Amino acid sequence: MREILAALFLLLIFSPALASMPGKYADYSVYAEIREGGTINQKINLTFPENITAFDYYLLHPAYVRFFDGASLINCTSSLEGLGTIVGCQGINNQRLTLQFDYEKLVKQNGQFFTLSDQYIFLTPTDNFTLRVILPKGYVVSQTGAGPNNSSYYPSGAVQGTDGQQIYLEWKRQKLNASVVFSYSVSYEKALETQDNSGLFVVIGAAVAIIIALLMVIYFRKKPTLKEYGLNEDERKILDVLLKEKKVSQKKIVRETGFSKAHVSRLSKNLESRGIIERKRTGRTYEVSLKD
Repeated sequence: MREILAALFLLLIFSPALASMPGKYADYSVYAEIREGGTINQKINLTFPENITAFDYYLLHPAYVRFFDGASLINCTSSLEGLGTIVGCQGINNQRLTLQFDYEKLVKQNGQFFTLSDQYIFLTPTDNFTLRVILPKGYVVSQTGAGPNNSSYYPSGAVQGTDGQQIYLEWKRQKLNASVVFSYSVSYEKALETQDNSGLFVVIGAAVAIIIALLMVIYFRKKPTLKEYGLNEDERKILDVLLKEKKVSQKKIVRETGFSKAHVSRLSKNLESRGIIERKRTGRTYEVSLKD
């Protein structure tokens, strides 16, 4: 593989199609997102020491490439050259460019493991290089796999992180010469699926809510309420006393209302006959309660 890459490097460096290669990259940042199914969506952010008016670039794979200056699309050309793609931009005046494209058939599957392997040939000296490989949602870096000694990735020294939804590996390099080839590989697998109990929780929550609602209905049905229809003012005063306690003696009603014993007795008998209260004889008085 090294011999093939060296030959390709010599072929590209002297290719007339790459006459407008920049003299240097101040920053070269790659974001390679692996999608479900193995497609690689790649974004490369390039920063130059100063504005450039023309730009040529070589990709190691066939791809349809779009160029952007910030959010603005730049009209550039692309053509297949060998196994890869040469793109070129003329008549520009930019210090930063962004390339976006998709790769196919770079991910290999072996049982439950998936492995992405690729490389970058640096035809131009680069001050800072960053590569971030983003795994599909629901996948994690495998414990064993792609690298030397059956490691899960190489080269070593990658920082593993997450944006809250997807896991990524990130490499950083500085002061890369024009002859450098950066090869990498990442092995990943689907995360262990935990049982989804969300549906069960919803059912349990709904059942609890129904039970609570039923208990509240039962409670408020049993709770004495003031039945005002057809009551006179004195009768309502007696019921006001009964609302404060479940049961009360007629003597206490006399004290609370200020009515005479005879008047309370007459009112109580009337309310009992209408099914509003109940009276039970206790000694020389009555115990009075609201009827359910």
